[in-house]
Amino acid sequence: EVAAHACIIFYRFLNQLTDASTTSATNVKLREAALACLFLANKAQKMHKWKRLEVVLAAAYKSFYAGSPFDEKSEEAKNWEKRVISAEAEILATLQYDVFWPGVDWILASVVESGKIAEPPANNAMELTLSGPVLAAGEAVWLKHGPEYAFVAIAGLLS
Repeated sequence: EVAAHACIIFYRFLNQLTDASTTSATNVKLREAALACLFLANKAQKMHKWKRLEVVLAAAYKSFYAGSPFDEKSEEAKNWEKRVISAEAEILATLQYDVFWPGVDWILASVVESGKIAEPPANNAMELTLSGPVLAAGEAVWLKHGPEYAFVAIAGLLS
């Protein structure tokens, strides 16, 4: 759910930047914006204790620079941390601090309680809905239609 939430924050931020009526100049690089969105979503989730920024950066570094060691005490790491925190502040200001998301548990609960789909296939559909390829489908799915649309599409596909 954190990844889906981060994608929604990211898509909303990019949507605000490309909206002709609210175009604002930004110096935020996409990589820092994506990490800031991940960090925001991580902090906004109430199900798990959120991870420190250093942990998020270490995981990102492994992904971006596979095989290279990450030293959180290095000057490079400290500069990256500052850029991500700066991006976080800009994203929060751009979205007027509206970064909370109700999650997707309610979708699973309503589907299973209705008896239309058994719990195991519903869980499989939700797992696929929150997978990388579906999250990468873009703002049309996540902002226009919402996670319930993606879930129904995947559940239909699986059945």
